[in-house]
Amino acid sequence: MGKRSGQATLMGVLLLGIAMAVFTWIASGSLEGRKKDSARLVQKLAIKAHERRLDQAFRSPNFIQENFLNFNTAPTRDGTLRDFVKAQIMLQTLQEQDMRNMRVMDLRAKDEAERTLFGGDIERLGKKKRHRLPDFSPCGKDETDEACPITSQVNGTLRTQDGVGYIDLVISFESPSLRVNPLNPENQINVTFPVNIFGVQIEGQKIFCKRGYKVLLITQSPGDFLCMLDE
Repeated sequence: MGKRSGQATLMGVLLLGIAMAVFTWIASGSLEGRKKDSARLVQKLAIKAHERRLDQAFRSPNFIQENFLNFNTAPTRDGTLRDFVKAQIMLQTLQEQDMRNMRVMDLRAKDEAERTLFGGDIERLGKKKRHRLPDFSPCGKDETDEACPITSQVNGTLRTQDGVGYIDLVISFESPSLRVNPLNPENQINVTFPVNIFGVQIEGQKIFCKRGYKVLLITQSPGDFLCMLDE
């Protein structure tokens, strides 16, 4: 009787130990899963936060010219994208064009290596811009790949609609080690702006066309004040 009781007790202890081990394994797996889910949520929120900021920034003619058009080459010939867009507007021959490997700049950055906000800096640095987690902020030139595992790429399309030229930008993020897929819409920032805003000038509360431009479009919607070259 005592022998059977001892065996039962031992079996109970073994089953309890197995149950605890299984519970610990499930709990640790669940915790790791929650950590990954939390990290993915932070990444998504960071991307959307950047998208909102860029959407506002690209409503400014100065930002478009100084932080984007001046630093990207034309899709069909040498020269800045600014000169290409200006010539296309003047000739009214805007045609759909695909634009690859562009940059969005942050001219407020003190370190020149950090001035590329998004996109490739392949011409000078020979590589894409890297970003640190969790906020996708740009990395400096001396930071390691481990600390900055995310890269960004800026592509776009130049198109026309109702006589107005537009650029549709797609900023995509990628990290093979973190399984961040650049084709997933959740890992992309989308910004659309009219290139005709190139001729708009804003001073305080006043908005008007620069010298040499004339009004093209005025609507009641904010930002829908566009100019074209006055031939």
